[in-house]
Amino acid sequence: CWRMSYAAVGQLRNLDSELPELIRSIEEVTRMLIKLEQEEDASGIRLLKKRGARDTEMLVRFAEVLRLESSPYVLQEAVLRSIQMLANDEKGMRLNESIEYLLSILNPIFEHPPALRSEDAFANYSAIAKHFAIHLKESTMSFLLQGAEVPLTGAPAR
Repeated sequence: CWRMSYAAVGQLRNLDSELPELIRSIEEVTRMLIKLEQEEDASGIRLLKKRGARDTEMLVRFAEVLRLESSPYVLQEAVLRSIQMLANDEKGMRLNESIEYLLSILNPIFEHPPALRSEDAFANYSAIAKHFAIHLKESTMSFLLQGAEVPLTGAPAR
């Protein structure tokens, strides 16, 4: 996943050949994670961690790609599509452990939204944020509202 970091900071040597390969890897890991979660009836994240750090490291780099303006637009689009697939109610991650992990690594993009270059990218980002806001639980609130003082009772905030 060093390639994703290099691409995010504009230092990928062979952008034309390595970027499509990187995007294919993102799509492959996303499909594999969803398949593991749906078929194994276990946290796809837990299964990936057992398999090795490479695939989970790719997920950790998602926030970096979205936050750095030097990231290639097509890479940002691929990351947004992947997150949207993972967050899909019917076909994405459905177990709390997986959702909490995904939110924990994506926290930076909610704390400081990325500067997106197109209406499509902004629409994808908005759909992702809306999805997580709608499905907000006490256990996931801290990932989206880090640093904010949010009462966990029905009392109004001061």
